[in-house]
Amino acid sequence: MSFIAGLGLGGIILGPGVVAVILCGVIYAALAWFFAQRQRWAWITLTILSFNPVAWIINFIYLWRRWAEDSVATPTT
Repeated sequence: MSFIAGLGLGGIILGPGVVAVILCGVIYAALAWFFAQRQRWAWITLTILSFNPVAWIINFIYLWRRWAEDSVATPTT
């Protein structure tokens, strides 16, 4: 659903046209790819671009705890 909303929003912001919608789809797909690879910057970017303050709060709490666990679980040598 957010993929479709991202494409629609991109089409509205960048003006009508197939090229603008395709470009937004490619950008979203790239962010989703890096998100799937657990890149923190992609996760933050997609959360902010959701334009949903409730998701921002929930993800902030989740990511804060998740990244704290990751830093403890990763041994430093």
